[in-house]
Amino acid sequence: MFTVSFPYGTGENFISNELLFLSSKFEKIFIFPLESKGDPKPVPANCEVIDLFTAWSFSGASTFFRHPVLCVRLMVAEFFSVKKKSSFFRLRNELRSHLLQCISRSELLETRLRSMDTSKAVLYTFWFNDWATMLALLKRKKTIRKYITRVHGYDLYHFRRKEGIVPFRNFQLKHVSGIFAVSQHGGNYLKQEFPRYADKVHVAHLGVFDKGINPMPENREYVMVSCANVIPVKRVLDIYRALMHTQTNLHWIHFGHGPLMDELKQAIGKLPATIKVTLKGNIPNAELIGFYKTSPVSFFVHTSESEGGVPVAIQEAVSFGIPVIAVGAGGVPEIVNENTGTLIPEETYSPVVLANEIDRFLESERNTRAFREKVKAYWCTFFDAEQNFGKFHQAIIKNTNN
Repeated sequence: MFTVSFPYGTGENFISNELLFLSSKFEKIFIFPLESKGDPKPVPANCEVIDLFTAWSFSGASTFFRHPVLCVRLMVAEFFSVKKKSSFFRLRNELRSHLLQCISRSELLETRLRSMDTSKAVLYTFWFNDWATMLALLKRKKTIRKYITRVHGYDLYHFRRKEGIVPFRNFQLKHVSGIFAVSQHGGNYLKQEFPRYADKVHVAHLGVFDKGINPMPENREYVMVSCANVIPVKRVLDIYRALMHTQTNLHWIHFGHGPLMDELKQAIGKLPATIKVTLKGNIPNAELIGFYKTSPVSFFVHTSESEGGVPVAIQEAVSFGIPVIAVGAGGVPEIVNENTGTLIPEETYSPVVLANEIDRFLESERNTRAFREKVKAYWCTFFDAEQNFGKFHQAIIKNTNN
């Protein structure tokens, strides 16, 4: 299993759910993080973390002189695969450096894999990124037979990347055996952009485990929760802007941190006295789950302008029966609908529209126990980890054995 940093760092917390399930299905799981800074999170007993690049040193010149023909061929292929040639020329130095680093890292990976018995192994990268390029290099050399990948958002959409280029995407697509998009939206996007490889694309939703039901607020203090990194694409400051227009007294609790946190802290000081705000910052996932178990929440709000998958933050809220108000970006409409809350179309969204939906929601039938039961039932049908990871496990075994 190839990750960006898991089990290190504060990101990729949602891998824990999937790993817990897969560890019960496989005899042994080896986890290869690209980065390994800080203290690792605990992993199941039959999982081993391999810090392959801790002492890795890189020389672009040395790597090129070892593989000049390969480098030239792949750069030429990249040039012809990119739609805007001018974008390629502007990024050519970065792309060349990126490729050389992947080649260098793949040599270390190849040495390690050759020392292991991989004849019955599933090689699986959680992101369609650098690991996918490294594994493609090894597949090209026939060091490995097959590998599969999940694909989410940043590793999927070209418009979220510099100059609209996802490095060496066609090379990855040529060699990967199966691509498992975490949303139907993402799967459709890949098939439309790369119809030649459509038969490799599958949809495999993530999921969360059942941790109970959220207690509904008993009094008239409405509690709104959000959970997202405080970065531009998540538009957390739009929640503040909406609250400047709402007519409702409520308590906003936000989980998450990021580079716009100081700006958010300054902004919330301008809110009227009828709005209370608590910024929780980054906390362990177990603490967030504990909050949902014990602290009454009226509804969850999500304002991201781009989502490749179905946000796990929404999945967690819905698993507790908490209704959602969300903007319909990416895979969000696959979980936010008339069964779970209010979906705001991206083309009509604004902070004022969000404020209106908040006011309307709190006086609607969605703010009832009966509706919360409906929310929980929808999660149970479509985003239960036991079901979704079970289907994914069967799919990757089939894909690897074929």
